[in-house]
Amino acid sequence: MIPPAMSQVAVLGCMFVVFTGAEQVPQIEELFNRQAEQEKKSRARHAELEAQIVSLQRFVSLKQDSSESQLAPVYDNKKAEPARALTSIDNNILSNLQSDLENTKIELAAVQGTLVELGTCLDYLWLLVCGAMVMFMQAGFSFLEAGSCRVKNAGTVLTKNALDAVIGTVIWYFVGYGVAYGVPDENPNEFIGVKNFAGMEFDLGNHYRDWFFQWAFCATTATIVSGAVAERIMFEGYILYCVVMTGFIYPVIVYWTWSGAGFLTIMGYSDFAGSGIVHFTGGMGAVVGASILGSRKGRWESKSASRFDPHNMSMVVLGTMILWFGWYGFNCGSTLALSTADTAKQAALVAMNTTIAASVGGLTIFIRRLHFGEKRMDLAGTCNGILAGLVCVCAGVGDIEPYMAFVIGVAGGLAHEIGSATLKRFKVDDPCDAFAVHGCGGVAGVLLRPLLDKTGPQWEMFSVHCLALLCIGAWSGGLTALTFGTLKYANILRVDHREEVEGADAHLSARKNALGRSSSQSLYNFDDEEEKAEQALMHANDMKMRMILRQFLCNDMKKMMFSYWVEATAISKEEKKNPGSRKGSLGSVETNLPQEFEAKDEPNKADPEEATKADPAITAEEATKADPAITSEEGVLHTL
Repeated sequence: MIPPAMSQVAVLGCMFVVFTGAEQVPQIEELFNRQAEQEKKSRARHAELEAQIVSLQRFVSLKQDSSESQLAPVYDNKKAEPARALTSIDNNILSNLQSDLENTKIELAAVQGTLVELGTCLDYLWLLVCGAMVMFMQAGFSFLEAGSCRVKNAGTVLTKNALDAVIGTVIWYFVGYGVAYGVPDENPNEFIGVKNFAGMEFDLGNHYRDWFFQWAFCATTATIVSGAVAERIMFEGYILYCVVMTGFIYPVIVYWTWSGAGFLTIMGYSDFAGSGIVHFTGGMGAVVGASILGSRKGRWESKSASRFDPHNMSMVVLGTMILWFGWYGFNCGSTLALSTADTAKQAALVAMNTTIAASVGGLTIFIRRLHFGEKRMDLAGTCNGILAGLVCVCAGVGDIEPYMAFVIGVAGGLAHEIGSATLKRFKVDDPCDAFAVHGCGGVAGVLLRPLLDKTGPQWEMFSVHCLALLCIGAWSGGLTALTFGTLKYANILRVDHREEVEGADAHLSARKNALGRSSSQSLYNFDDEEEKAEQALMHANDMKMRMILRQFLCNDMKKMMFSYWVEATAISKEEKKNPGSRKGSLGSVETNLPQEFEAKDEPNKADPEEATKADPAITAEEATKADPAITSEEGVLHTL
């Protein structure tokens, strides 16, 4: 039988090798060998000492019996002396044995302390690696959202996803982590954290480790909303909402549920990896934000519906697979430890359930859309089904049997279909189906968690979960509505018509193309006839406005020229009748023209009839020769 200490060392070593996927580090292998040798020596010494004690006890017993039987008749007066000598020798031996036993205990305690430290290091390593995997999900979201939107906005979508992580880090450090996990030492409240802001008191406890792991979850929540409002939200407005989400909306919900002091935790809410805490929170923000922001131009017109399909399915599939990979860090890392056999076994169960739910979720939507409704192989829908299954399984992934993961995968896929159809029915534009995946999938996961528990349905927990959905939905949706409403009132929510038609990527580069407009940084470029027609119409309207403005600006000049022409013509006629009697303002003396000779205020062009009325001697042909612009609208265009 392998001793417990040795078995723990072996288990930890095996887990480390399997986890890292590499050969053992020489220093750790040497540590294991030394510990094994030390334990072997200690056991051998301990057995030897026990054997010596037993033999000495038998020897002392026999010696005392023989001494009493042989020496009693002859040496009655010397009986006490040998007994005292023998007792002194035995006491010295026993004292040495006890000292050796104490040293052995000290050595065993040191070995046990080393094992505890090694377990702590393994727990830290586990969360650091899993946190890095969750952070890598940002790349998956970037690919998925950029591929799902139109090419003219892909660069801006990628920029927003990059800034999610950047801004979320700063806000989470200064505010978010303290609100989420700043439980006071005395009299903690049940609503919000009040300490550990800006890295304060992080040396006490495991705050460094927890800050990093939970930061990755926070950044994920903010990114969910990005997909729902893509292609028409202003950059400044989105950044401000990201600050509110990572600094206040999400952290407060975390305090209610994961801090250990929140009122939902006290009531019995259980969410292993965040179906409600992370995904439903982001999903509610997504649907409320998309509703207030409004649909993309032409989204619900049947003739242009295909224009809004994903522009690059390679990016969509790659993003989905990256997210699936990162989800193992998301779910398995939520064990928060890997230093014992129980936590290692639970992590393996979580990985198995995660894989099954994702696969069944994608298969559900693939079959549903192939044989029902649209009756076609929908790759984008299959990718969303995979994500919906992953979202749905998060809540109970560590507390259900693997066969129940099949049920959760189907539920996640169907929940997505219901959510997507509902948004289309009410014409809420969600380019990435963020609400259908994260919102509806999160609701299904939270409700199924108590019903599919290993130990049987937990009805009391089910009622708590229903209350939790109401609280989370009201908090996330309400504050999102308040934030987006404020941004809309401040005119920093939605882009203008020109930017929406040309594409937000025009602002990403200062380089100019042949037409003088900013070139796009999009990864792919496709010819879209409807897009071209829409842009051509917009530029034609621009030219028309320029023409009207030019006519307006030239109107005063034309009136002045017409006035001089009328005056000069009148003076010429007058001089022919009375030579030398009168000179106009163009001559050397002043002249007073009648009011009927003044130019009429015409907004677009001069009227030859007015010139004829001013002086009957002036014919329409003469007026036309004097100013070609007064004959027709074509003349105006020609003059301009």
